Amino acid sequence: MKQVIYIDVLITLNIIIGWLLILAASKILRVTPTPFRLLFASFLSGVYSLLILAPEMMFTLSLLIKLILSVSIVAVAFKPTTLKALVRYIAAFFLVNFTFAGIMMAIYMLFKPSGMTYNNGAVYFNFSFLTLLACAGISYLLVSLFGLYLKRKSTDGDLYDVKIETDGKSVSAKGLLDSGNSLFDSFSGAPVIISDPDFIKPLIPKGLHKFFDGEYDTDLLELFPDWKRRVRLLPCVSVNGSGLLAAFNPDCVTVTDGKKAFVHKNIKVAVSREKFAAGEYSVLLNPDVFSEEVSAKPLAAAGRI
Repeated sequence: MKQVIYIDVLITLNIIIGWLLILAASKILRVTPTPFRLLFASFLSGVYSLLILAPEMMFTLSLLIKLILSVSIVAVAFKPTTLKALVRYIAAFFLVNFTFAGIMMAIYMLFKPSGMTYNNGAVYFNFSFLTLLACAGISYLLVSLFGLYLKRKSTDGDLYDVKIETDGKSVSAKGLLDSGNSLFDSFSGAPVIISDPDFIKPLIPKGLHKFFDGEYDTDLLELFPDWKRRVRLLPCVSVNGSGLLAAFNPDCVTVTDGKKAFVHKNIKVAVSREKFAAGEYSVLLNPDVFSEEVSAKPLAAAGRI
């Protein structure tokens, strides 16, 4: 007996599945897409599900189509700014997709449930809404836990408490350890951390906001002589690609790893020209912030940030 497929149910179901898979991938990446981007990317997943109606494809063709779709979904959901970021996001999205597809394929091959159809990487369930919701929730939980387990196997990507102080003001947030951030000030040898522009702007005079947004007009610095001595333009290859980033020397940066507070006086804070994807962190940390050459105090003595 052939399975009857209702197009509205098919698309709605796969929009929900796409939404859950994007959220699972975002847990691995530690970023959160905006609601509009999440909805649009999930809609693309729903459109892809129409392939279930096509004749069964060769594996290579199905994989190529899935790759094209994944690039589109990742670009919409996370808005990567470099090829490196795009590859990383696609890898995370593929991880959760293949995990979910493996679960669905196993269910289909082992049990052949009468209300389920699986073809060309798309899935259709003719189950009750509550059953469908329960299955989707369990799959999301399993995929998320698997992704988080893999993430925790590496120290790269761990989050730390960061406090930046300048002119009697301070801001605090989470910092993400990024082994790809190897920036150093060529003159002072100071390590460089990269900040989200919105996070750091409370420490920067309003008259210099345009400068740190990428309008590198040195005439602006003449109006702020104290800051003129702090500011440097650093050539770099970072989350924004190749180019220049405005950086400044704060009074103090404290990074807490749960056991010690690493206090830095000689450090640069570069300001990203684009906002970070909404997520759990506002600073990309240079691995050198944990060097024993800096002042490292036991957390009990230094106090929590």
